[in-house]
Amino acid sequence: MPDGRGDPDGLPPLLDGLRPLAGPVAAEQLLGRPLPRVDGDARAGAWHAPPGEAGVVLAWRDGDDVTTLWVAPAPGPGEPPGRVKVVTAPAASAGPAATQSDGGAVVDGPRRPRVVPIAGLGDEALLVRGAHVLVAGGGEWAAGTAVLWVADGLELRLETTLRDREAVTLARSVATGV
Repeated sequence: MPDGRGDPDGLPPLLDGLRPLAGPVAAEQLLGRPLPRVDGDARAGAWHAPPGEAGVVLAWRDGDDVTTLWVAPAPGPGEPPGRVKVVTAPAASAGPAATQSDGGAVVDGPRRPRVVPIAGLGDEALLVRGAHVLVAGGGEWAAGTAVLWVADGLELRLETTLRDREAVTLARSVATGV
């Protein structure tokens, strides 16, 4: 997904499913708590409502790079893990044969991206390398490199066209305890 416009199986990118919000105040009201701080190019981004799911999404471009940061309340005790799911099979095969792990990642199918734990970035931090399918709000969206983690009662999903190392560095720059 080098241009952020979709990927395998003809699925649209998450950007196509977002509904623009009036600004950060509207995003904070929808989230029900202060927004995380993100430095750099993200400040020029726009806040959106995700498709049929909880939380808010900040989206921005930096030249050819496209980045989204999905912020949602973390699941509480007894709730299923990961409201924002990562499916690593192509859309056509992400059916009944797929299984959900504790982190919400489904690892099945021929084009399995690499899922790598990340130390020192909140709880349950993972880097998903490679094209995959994001299942959210009753839809399927083409997805690329993503960093997922839980911090300060928030579940965060940063997806970007940046390289892996840059994606993790950007995720580390997100300040959630504001």
